[in-house]
Amino acid sequence: MNDNPVKIVTLQPMTLICFNGYGTEPENQALEMLKQWADENDQHGRIFGYNNPDPSEGSSNYGYDACMVVDADTQPVEGARIRHLDEGLYAVLNCPVKEPWEDIPGSWQKLVQWADENDYSLGTHQWLEEHLPAEKSDPSALFTLDLYMPIKKG
Repeated sequence: MNDNPVKIVTLQPMTLICFNGYGTEPENQALEMLKQWADENDQHGRIFGYNNPDPSEGSSNYGYDACMVVDADTQPVEGARIRHLDEGLYAVLNCPVKEPWEDIPGSWQKLVQWADENDYSLGTHQWLEEHLPAEKSDPSALFTLDLYMPIKKG
């Protein structure tokens, strides 16, 4: 993993507006709803996502929340909810995505392996994928994510 080092970061508390997609590829559905809301409301915050609900055995359907960091006084709109995340310690790995069904799960596996090898255990706070803007993305990738795995020492 020397070519793609893991960073340890503390995310400060944040307020998110979240849109949920559900189906076989819910990420695009949720991200499109978030983009439409952001365009209509002239919002330009960091974008995170996570599975909600997680995939279950025997079904190709699952959910995905696409979320944007917003001011604490932002009100929910139809089709969205407001979520507050507490401060959390994370191991972060940059993930240029060329083959989504290989690169993303493979990078999550690298993070879990890294934690095992570096005296960290999994935290109980939210796992996150930060969707990086084009100017911060690998030009050879379809898109780029920073994967945030919740951790705690020991």
